Amino acid sequence: MSTTPKICFIESAAYAVLDGSTGASSTGGESVQDTLLAKAFAARGWQVSMISGDFGQQNGVVVDGIQVWKTYKRTEGIPAVSY
Repeated sequence: MSTTPKICFIESAAYAVLDGSTGASSTGGESVQDTLLAKAFAARGWQVSMISGDFGQQNGVVVDGIQVWKTYKRTEGIPAVSY
């Protein structure tokens, strides 16, 4: 049994903040705070994952020790309902 603490963040724009090269123009404070917290936990040896929107990244990509799982593109679905 693993004793490594685990945490998962769910934030639709976190990958854009974490990666920085997506060209996303609408990220806010919550995404920044979640990303900073995720990096801090990972730096302390926690197993950290994030569920974020699809910005073209590979599913399960690891950035700064954080494994990111993608959901859907912001342009998919019915406007105002997909979120």
